[in-house]
Amino acid sequence: MGSEFKLYYYRHNPFFILACFIILGCLLQNFILSEDNIESVKEALSVSSEGLIYQNFAIDTITFLSMVYFIYCSASSIINDKKNGVFIYSFVKNIPPIKIQIHKLVGAYVFVVSSNLFLILFTSIVTLLIYGWRKEMIINAFLLLIAKSYTSIFYVTLAILFALVVNNYVFVLSVLFIIEMAKIAIYSMLNEFSFSKFIILDHIDISYFFNLPSTGIDRGYSLPFTLLIYMAYIIIFQLLAFYTFNKKRGMLI
Repeated sequence: MGSEFKLYYYRHNPFFILACFIILGCLLQNFILSEDNIESVKEALSVSSEGLIYQNFAIDTITFLSMVYFIYCSASSIINDKKNGVFIYSFVKNIPPIKIQIHKLVGAYVFVVSSNLFLILFTSIVTLLIYGWRKEMIINAFLLLIAKSYTSIFYVTLAILFALVVNNYVFVLSVLFIIEMAKIAIYSMLNEFSFSKFIILDHIDISYFFNLPSTGIDRGYSLPFTLLIYMAYIIIFQLLAFYTFNKKRGMLI
C-alpha cells in the first residue's frame, strides 16, 4: 500500500499542482471578495468573520480543481498499469487480484486525504496572513478536511471502477460533471418521492451538517442515515471493482 501511495507522488508531482491550485483559488477569492462584496456576503450568510468566509470560499474553488485532479490520478493508477504491463507482472507473481485492488483503493484514499490536508493547511495559512488569527479557523479547517475528503473518496472510488470498465480518461473525468448536474436535477425532480432518500447523490456532501459558511443544500436527512447510505454505496462500488478486475483479468494483461 505504501508503494502504491508513493507512485502518486512519483507520477504526478502533486505538490506543484496542488500549490498552483492554492495560488489560483486564493487569488480568485481575493478578487471576488472585495470590500464591497464581502459585506454583502457576510449579511447573506449571517457570518461575521471575513476570514472564515475567505477560507471556505477559497477551499470550495480549490476543491473543484483538485477533485478533477484526484479523479485523473486515481484513474491513472489503473490505466497506466494496464498500459505499462504492471498487471502482467502482478499476475505472474501470483498476487491475488483482491490484494491489488485493495492497494489501489487505499492508496487513492490516503492520497486524497493527505492532499486535502496540504490544500486546507496552506489555504488557512494564507487566510491568517490576510485576515489575522481567529481560533475558529482551526475547527473550520478540520471540518473542511472531513467534508472535502468525504466527497473526494466517493469520486475516486467511482473513478477506479470506471477506469477498470473503460480505458478512457475523458469518460472517467466526465463522471464529476455528470454527477454534479444530476444532483441538482434529481433533487428538484424526485425530492417528493420516498425512494429518493436512498439515492447516493443526496448523500455525497455533508458540509451542511457542520454549518460551514459555504454549506451545501440541507437534504433533511440525519447524519447517521447519510453515512449509512454512503457506506453502502462505497462498498457496492468496491465490490463491483473487485468483480470487474477479476472478471477482466485476462483482458487487463
